Amino acid sequence: MLRVGFFAALLIAQSPLVMAQACPDSTPVIQSATVGGAQDNGNTKTYIVQGTVVNRSSHKQAGNVLQSIEVLQDGQKINEIGIPPLGPGRSYEFHQSVVRSSIAGKGTTHLSFQLREHSPQSCTQENVYHLRV
Repeated sequence: MLRVGFFAALLIAQSPLVMAQACPDSTPVIQSATVGGAQDNGNTKTYIVQGTVVNRSSHKQAGNVLQSIEVLQDGQKINEIGIPPLGPGRSYEFHQSVVRSSIAGKGTTHLSFQLREHSPQSCTQENVYHLRV
């Protein structure tokens, strides 16, 4: 019994630690997301959300960066929008349609926009913008 515990502890101690990758200086951020307009057809209302991603650093992103905005409505993924690599101080505007019942109460739909870096590996920066419609 004692030997099993010792060997288990030894294996755990020798396991490589997975270190979280720090974000490069050029990692962009979601600057804003706002409702730009709405159309009501009687049964449903379609909201157009406009958002902006910006590279606030003085460094450009590498040309091979793959990144996107993951869009969630009330916790369910509804879309993923590709974002090109951004130069220093440059921004990218994205749009998302959201359909709700015409009788839904104001502020009852929760939208989340999360910036995801796919390649190179994702960094640890939490980059989420929340909006209620």
